[in-house]
Amino acid sequence: MLRTLTIIIMTLLLSGCGSGDSGTPPPPASSGTPPPPAPSGVTLTPTAIKTFRFAWSDVEGESEYRLLENPDGASGFTQVATLPADSTEYDYEVFLPAWVNARYILQACNNEVCNDFPEVSISGALEQAIGYVKGSNSAHGDNFGHSFALSADGATLAVGAPYEDGSGAVYLY
Repeated sequence: MLRTLTIIIMTLLLSGCGSGDSGTPPPPASSGTPPPPAPSGVTLTPTAIKTFRFAWSDVEGESEYRLLENPDGASGFTQVATLPADSTEYDYEVFLPAWVNARYILQACNNEVCNDFPEVSISGALEQAIGYVKGSNSAHGDNFGHSFALSADGATLAVGAPYEDGSGAVYLY
């Protein structure tokens, strides 16, 4: 069973869509609509295999949320998801080994302005989200894992079980 690992919440609070190094374009000129309240308290938790779960408290006055990602902690933020108003969590599937240094900003936006939640990053080990593989109907003598192949992008794993039910099987993950 995977244990939930709560990630460090950094206290850096940025204002507006184009502030800091978020890499997003500035919002259009304001016509007097106030921005959503400054959000606080987002968590990032590795949950299922290859999944980061973001959770936060809903803020009033938002029309959408935006999730920004800086995959290596140095290249700048780009938007990876747009979420509907009143959302309070989002599961983001990633190739975990490549995202060890990733940083994330969640933005609460109305039609004109965005406010950033504090930046979150990965902290500690990722073993809880890496998981393990096994055959869906494995039995003694199947020789699960006798052969295996990983795709060039690391996103797909094929595992052979040459004696599964006498005719063999290949499992894809």
